[in-house]
Amino acid sequence: MQITRNTHDSYLILVLNGRLDGSSADTLAEAIDAAIQDGNHQIRLDCDAVEFISSVGIRTLLRFYKQLKGVGGQLALSAVSTGVNEVIKLAGLADFLLDNARDNIDRINAALRSNAPRQLGNFEFNVHATSDIPVVMHALGDPQKLGSVQDELRPVMLPRHTHAVGLGCLTDPTSDDASRLGEVIATDGIAIAWHTDGDVRPDDIVLTGAMVPTVTFHSGLIINGEYGTMATIEPLPDAPHATALSDVVVNLMDLTESDTVAFTMLVEINGVVGAAIRRSPAVLTEDPFAFPAVRDNVMFTTERSVTREVALISGVASRRCCGPVNVYMRPLSQENTTGHIHAAVFPYRPVPKGMLAIHPTVNEFLQAERPIGVFHCIVDDREFDGIGETEVIRGAIWVSPVSVDESTVGGARR
Repeated sequence: MQITRNTHDSYLILVLNGRLDGSSADTLAEAIDAAIQDGNHQIRLDCDAVEFISSVGIRTLLRFYKQLKGVGGQLALSAVSTGVNEVIKLAGLADFLLDNARDNIDRINAALRSNAPRQLGNFEFNVHATSDIPVVMHALGDPQKLGSVQDELRPVMLPRHTHAVGLGCLTDPTSDDASRLGEVIATDGIAIAWHTDGDVRPDDIVLTGAMVPTVTFHSGLIINGEYGTMATIEPLPDAPHATALSDVVVNLMDLTESDTVAFTMLVEINGVVGAAIRRSPAVLTEDPFAFPAVRDNVMFTTERSVTREVALISGVASRRCCGPVNVYMRPLSQENTTGHIHAAVFPYRPVPKGMLAIHPTVNEFLQAERPIGVFHCIVDDREFDGIGETEVIRGAIWVSPVSVDESTVGGARR
C-alpha cells in the first residue's frame, strides 16, 4: 500500500492506494500513529483508490477511531471506493466512519478555535480561563534534614484542587513510612510516589468517593487552589521540535503576567532529565550528594532516560525571591529563574486537546498503565557531558500565579 500525506486546513488527509488487508494494515497503523504523534487529532483517509478492505483493515480503522475519539479527535473516511463503501456499510460502521464525518470534523475544529490562540515562545497557546480563586503555596519540612526523621513526618490529605511535590510516600499504617520516602508528585486528587523500598515502578492513589489520597511528607511544597488558566500548546510551524522546560515555564509567567507560578502539565516530551532519590532520607546520616556515596543514594539520568513519552509535570517556578520556600528551589536554565518541579513519566498516548479538567484527564492515563518513574527535574549544564533538561513537545497545561504563605517555615506555623 502507498500512503501520501496532505494537509488541508486544520486536518490531515492520508491518501491510500492499494489493498487494506493483513499485509498492509501495519503500514497504515504506522502512518496513522506517526500522524498522531505529530499532533494531528483530526485525520481523514482518502480511500478512493483502495481496491479491497479486509476484517484486519476494519479492526485497524476501529482501533484508531476509538483512540482519536477518546482525545476529542476524529478519524473519518472520505472519497471511498464502491467496494470499501459496501464493506463499511455491511460492517455497520457507516454512521461512525462515513455519514457526517466532515460535519463532525468541522464542528470539533470550530470548538477548538473558540478562543483566539496566543503565540508565546515556540508555541501557540489555546487559552481557556477556568477560575479566579487565589492559589497559595505552603512549605513542609526541612529538605536538608537527614537521619532520624520519624517525628518530622507529616501525613497530608490531598483532595481536589490541591497539588504537591516533594519527598514522601503514600501513607500506609501497616508500613514503616520513614524507610519508604521517595519522589512524590500530586495533583487534583491524584498522588504518585516512587518509593525507595525496592519498588521498580511508582505507586499511585486516586480520589475515589470518600477515600482522599494521603501522603506522608518528609519535605515538600503544597499548593492549594484551583488553577486559573488552562491551555493546550502546539509548536509553531518554524519552531524546534521540542522546547526546554525552563523556556516553557517562562512562557507561563508571561501568560499569567506573574513572576511566580504554580502549574501542572500533561505533555509529550522528548526526554526527561532528572534525578530520583534511591535511599530514604531517614537512613542517611551525611550529605547524600557526597562522592562516592552519591552513586548509591541518588539516580541521575545520564542520558535522556525516556524519549517520546508523556509526562505529568507539576511544580512551582519563580524569577524573584520566594522567602521561606527558597530552600526548596533549584536554578533553571533561564537567568534568575528557579523552580521545584517533578515529573511522572508514562508510555506514549496522545494528549487530548480543547478544554480539559485535570483529574479525569490524568486519571485516564493512570487507568491505562502505571507510570514508568517519578523524577525531580533538573538542568544538567555540565560543560562537556551535560544533557540539558527535559524538553516539551505539546500538550495541556494548567497554571496560576501563586503566593507564598509567609507563616510557614519548615512546615510549622509561626
